[in-house]
Amino acid sequence: MSQSFINPETYIKIGDEISVMWRSTHLQGFTGAVLEIGEGEYGYRTFFIQKSGSGLGIEEVIGVPENQAVFSVRRGDCWVNVPLPLQLEEANEKEVRRLTNERKRIEKHVPLFADQIEIPCPDPERLVAAFHREHGFKLARDHAEAMQCNELRAQVEARCSPEDFEYLLGRRGRYPENALYGSHFWRRQLEYIQQHSEIERIVLPPPLLPSMNVPWLKLDSMLTWKTAPNGPTQVKVLWVGPKVVMCKIGGDPNRETVWLKPDDFAESPQAAAA
Repeated sequence: MSQSFINPETYIKIGDEISVMWRSTHLQGFTGAVLEIGEGEYGYRTFFIQKSGSGLGIEEVIGVPENQAVFSVRRGDCWVNVPLPLQLEEANEKEVRRLTNERKRIEKHVPLFADQIEIPCPDPERLVAAFHREHGFKLARDHAEAMQCNELRAQVEARCSPEDFEYLLGRRGRYPENALYGSHFWRRQLEYIQQHSEIERIVLPPPLLPSMNVPWLKLDSMLTWKTAPNGPTQVKVLWVGPKVVMCKIGGDPNRETVWLKPDDFAESPQAAAA
């Protein structure tokens, strides 16, 4: 079975939603829509992108040279990373470095015969073609995974109400927007709907109740446990909950922990009144 191939040179289309990450750390990335793709050879073109969220109703158009940024294109539920083009100048530099390193390696291991060992001459064009082929296969795999994720999402959408689907979209937005997370999320939702005839909803635990606001009951304070089995005992307060208090007998870390109520302490106003 032959591998699928997508030409990275023609993958970005006019109208695509695109994410731009500059190859310089001094520039801030952005997202927008592709308005125009300039003329020129692959790797030397300029993408004219209408930046999203410029404010005041005015959308800024930015020209981004193809060799100065890393691009990702939205394909439905996912962002697909577009491979960087390898330019001939870069390939030549790589081949020169390879030739230099190979020569050093040979001289290190067989110094007496190093001058008799031939090394293939640099071939930048071959390297560019190999990179382009490899990137095309990877792009095809990433694109297919994104399409599979979108198909799963469409199946889920067809099986639930618009309101429920909006709820699921909100949950999906909390995860990274790539095919790995997207396919896992939508497949899980589809299986849940098939089993339960309804969507999976996240039920959050009830919020913790506030601790008791008792002036004499403070963390790390030493109090008297008046109802202790062997008579009144000193305890150290470790945690104050909404209804009970966790204490360490005698404050000794090697002693046991007990859970007490406010009325169990001699310092309690109720206990003093009694």
